[in-house]
Parts: sequence; structure tokens; C-alpha cells
Amino acid sequence: MTKFNKSLAEHRSGILDEDLSEDDLVWFNGIADEYLICLKMDKERLDDQDPWPEAAVAHTEILYAIFNLFQAMNLPANGSLGGLVGEELLEWLNTNFIAPDSTEAIELQKLNSPWDEDKWWQYLIRCILRGLTRAAVVFLESLKQHPSKALVQHAETLINFLTTHPRSTKFTTEHDFFSAWRQWKARVSAFRKRLEGLLENENEEWLSWVLEIVQIMEGDKATIKRYCESFDEGWKEAICVWGVWVDVGMRRHHIERTLATIFQDLPLDSTLPEEHVFAALFQSQVGEVIKRSNELDIWLAAHLADMMQPLGLLMDIEGAKISLRNHMILNYAEYLLVDPSLWRISALYMCDCGEQGKIRADEILLRVPLNLGISKGKQKTGHMEIKEDDPVDERVLEILEICKEYGREKVRREICRIAGRTFIDQGRYNLAISYYTSAEDWIGVSRVVDILLSRSLKGDTKEFIASVTEIAPTLRQPSSYSQISIRRRLTFLIKYAEFQTRWQNGDLQDAAWDLITMFREELVPKSWWGVLLKQAGDMLIQDENIMPFEVSEVYELLRRLEEVQSRASQGSGLDYLSALVPQVSKNGEIEALRQLETVRLALARYFARCSVLAVGGRGRILPQTA
Repeated sequence: MTKFNKSLAEHRSGILDEDLSEDDLVWFNGIADEYLICLKMDKERLDDQDPWPEAAVAHTEILYAIFNLFQAMNLPANGSLGGLVGEELLEWLNTNFIAPDSTEAIELQKLNSPWDEDKWWQYLIRCILRGLTRAAVVFLESLKQHPSKALVQHAETLINFLTTHPRSTKFTTEHDFFSAWRQWKARVSAFRKRLEGLLENENEEWLSWVLEIVQIMEGDKATIKRYCESFDEGWKEAICVWGVWVDVGMRRHHIERTLATIFQDLPLDSTLPEEHVFAALFQSQVGEVIKRSNELDIWLAAHLADMMQPLGLLMDIEGAKISLRNHMILNYAEYLLVDPSLWRISALYMCDCGEQGKIRADEILLRVPLNLGISKGKQKTGHMEIKEDDPVDERVLEILEICKEYGREKVRREICRIAGRTFIDQGRYNLAISYYTSAEDWIGVSRVVDILLSRSLKGDTKEFIASVTEIAPTLRQPSSYSQISIRRRLTFLIKYAEFQTRWQNGDLQDAAWDLITMFREELVPKSWWGVLLKQAGDMLIQDENIMPFEVSEVYELLRRLEEVQSRASQGSGLDYLSALVPQVSKNGEIEALRQLETVRLALARYFARCSVLAVGGRGRILPQTA
């Protein structure tokens, strides 16, 4: 990652980095807190596992420390990047590298003469370095039991120094803080000079320990470096205590220079990847932060880049076709697909990376297995078992929601088409027509209509009626469809199902009315004329005591029948009989025409009965004969 150009990274709300206010930084600080909370929860989850995954826990702790340092360096809680930084770095150190160990303190304090142990003094010194005033005071209080009155007095003085030590967070203005600190340091320096005089005449071992404590309070660089070198955190401990004891006026732009001085005596451990990340963060080397973070953990690199972009910290690779932030996010999104179950998260990351990312997300969404359940029985599709009464797989709804949110209309329609085809294969025609309609795939809708109508011709009348009834009421309204041809076909399907329902229930009068209405409103496809004419004939002979048609309606049926037979004589019979032909046993069109001739005879007889009995209206029931 070399040769970066400063990017005009924009805040998601449209604020350019030059315009970021303190309130904006406080807001981003809250976002960083959310990441830290997630990392903390992940560590707690790992801690509960048995066996305890030590390596995973340690890695999560490192991620937390790095993200927390990024927050401390770039997103101060008060939003002021120009403020003093010593206390913030010390808090970061104490939060992520807890020391000294409290259990060790308990053991040391149990000793009869703890001050005789070097470990006791080293523990005290580290508490002081870390700004742990209460713990240090507890240790110093125990010196009141020392037989030397001089040490008792010195302990009182040290306690006074610690409890009156000016901390920048306790002052409202820097002027007041610096004034108090200068006065305090003058007292410490005077006490140190007295101790150095005593050391020339006395050889008490404790006197050298007290002197080193005072030297730390006074900010002696050599003494502080020497002690930090003996601690595991080394240079990190030094830079974090520096702004509290050595350079209390240290600000963020001073850290790089200060760290260069510390590195002369306390080099970083180059074998540890996290050391490079920490150093780059302290020195505000953004490109190095991303590079080293990516070597350590791809999640870390992606989310640091995501945070840096709107802050104006990130620089793009010169000549690159994609921003560095998007490059890192897309890399992480691709990495997630190692686990196919993480497709949702991967797609969402991709969709947040501009049009290029959305195109890559399209490919992911189209490859996700829909695994749509079925509603009847327990069956297997490939390797997946589907239980009875499973709902529509929520995965489809999630994909469609992502498409809607990010404007991926082409993908949304293709997913709906795939779902529609799947539901047809499963016999779930109500869902099939719903998804085809959502995709505006009118060919698909027509296919469902054709399948349902063909089922009615195979004798599955009850199932046909049930399937049509299951179609959502809104989809059964012709106004739901923009194409006229689809409206007509769906209207015919609905009307035909209503006709079959009344006929099956023995309501011949209303069934006859439905049949005639479908013809008069020109809803019946020509290929179905033969079917409906034959069914009209069947109705006439079903119950001769009922007169289902009016005379005018008989004329309408005869006119339609005449047209069919006339066109058949001209060689176009299948245009009207293609739905009826599969129902006849043999001879195809010839047999179909023969059955329609039977219908003609039935209509003629019916017309004659109407004339003889002077019955002209629907619903007349003839008297039963003995």
C-alpha cells in the first residue's frame, strides 16, 4: 500500500472530513463503542466454552485493544482532537493490558515485612506508573509499620504527592492544570534533592527505592524507560505513561516524535503482527495500519478502513478503480463466503460498496439456494428434508428485502421467477402465481393458469377449485395486472372455477348463468369453446326437470356451436377443440366433433321443450310425472 492520495471521504450523512465537528467525532466515538461491545461479547462467549479456547480469546483481546487504540487516537470521547492525550492513553493501557496483578498484591501484603521484598517495591512502582493511586496509597500506608521513622515520614510525603498529583481530567481549563502541575512538580523536585543528599550519608536500601519513586513522579525519562523495559508491554507502557509523568502537555501530534525517542531504548517486537499495528496507530501511519491489520485479521482491516473513510483519514491507491475502503470491505465479504451460511452478511457488506459492490452482491444473491419448503407431507429435495406445513422459506423473503433496500430490481425479479418455477414443481400454484406476478413475468402467470385449467380437464375438479381458491384475493382481481391478455386469462380462470363450484354443488341455474356470461363477455379462450359447449350439453341432460337456460341463451350456444363446426369444416377445428380433444378416447378431432353434434341435438331438444311448454325463463322446474 504505497503512494496514497488524500480522498474526499464523506461521512454517511454527507459531511466532508474538513467539516467534521466535535459532535461528529463524538457520534463516531459511539459507533466505535458498538464495535467494542461486540468484541467484548464475543470474548465472553469464548470464555464460556469448554475447553477454553485460549488462542481465540487472546486474538479477540488483541482486536479489542487495537480498535480501542484507534478510538483513543482518532475519536476522543469529548470530540477534541487537539486536547491533551496522556490520560486517554493511560486509560487505554489500563483497560487492555491490566497490570499489576491484584492477586499478587494480596500475597505481598500478607508478608510480615513486605518492604524487605524487591517485588513489593516493584509492584508499588508499577501502580504509581499506571496512575493507580488508590492501590499505591494502600501499599504506602503499610510503610507506617516500618521501624524507621524516616521512612514513615517519607511514606506520608509520598502519599501526599500521589493524592495531590494534578490530573488533567480533573481540571476545566488547561491553564489551571499546568499551573497546578508546575507547583506540584516543584515540591517533588525539592523533595528529590533532599533525598539525594540523604543518600550520600546513608546506605538504607529503602532509600534508593523511595528516590526512584520520586524520580518517576518528577518525570525522569531514564528511570521510567528502565522500568517499562522490565514490563511485558515495554514501549507501549512507556508511551502511555509518558503524558502523565514526563510530558504532561503531550498532544496527539507529539506522539510520533516521542515514540521515536522511546524506540531507541525500547524497540517493538517485530515477530508479533499486532506490535506493528499498535506502532502504526500511535504514529498515525494510516496505510501501514491497514496493511498490518490485514495481515493480522481481515475483519479488523475492513472495519478500520470503514471507520477511517468518513473521517478523512484513509487514502486511496493512486490509479485504482475502487476506493481502498471498498477494496477492504469487499475482500472481507468474499472471505465470509467460506461459510455459505453467511451469505446475508456478505451481500450486505458488498451492497455498501457502491455499484461495483452491488454487482458482486447480485451474483451472491442469485447463487443462494432457496430451499423452498412444501406444504403437504414430508419430502426431500436433494439433500434437504422438508417437514409438513413448513412456511415459505424466510430466506427468499430476506433476499427480496435486500434487493428492495438496495434497488436490485433485476435480481429481485429473477429470484421471484426462480421461486415461481419451484412452486409450480411443488404444486403450490397460489405461491407460484404470487411470485410470478411480483416478477411481472406474465408468461409465468399464463403458465400457472394453463396448468390449473389443465387439471380441471383431468377430472381433478375439486383440487382445481381448491387451488384457485387459495390464490390471494388481491391477485384474483383483474386490476392487479397491466397486460390485458393476462387479465382476461386470469378472469376466465376465476370465473371458470366459480362455474365448476356451482355445478358441483348442484346449482344448475347459477352455473348456467356463469357459463353464458363467460361466452358473452368473450372470456372463454377459443381453444376452450369445445369444452364449455360440451359441458353445457351435459348440464341439459343432467336433470330434465330443471330448465337452466333461457331461449336467448340457447340461441347463443347454438351460434357458438355453429362457428366451431363451420371452422372445423375449413380445417381450423383445433383452434376451438384443442382443450377438448385430449378428453376424448380416440380419433381426436373427429370424436370431438361427434360429441359436439350430440350437444347440438341436446340443444335442439331443449329448445323444442321450451317451445312446447312455453317456458322461456331460467329456473322453471317441470312437474314430476307419476
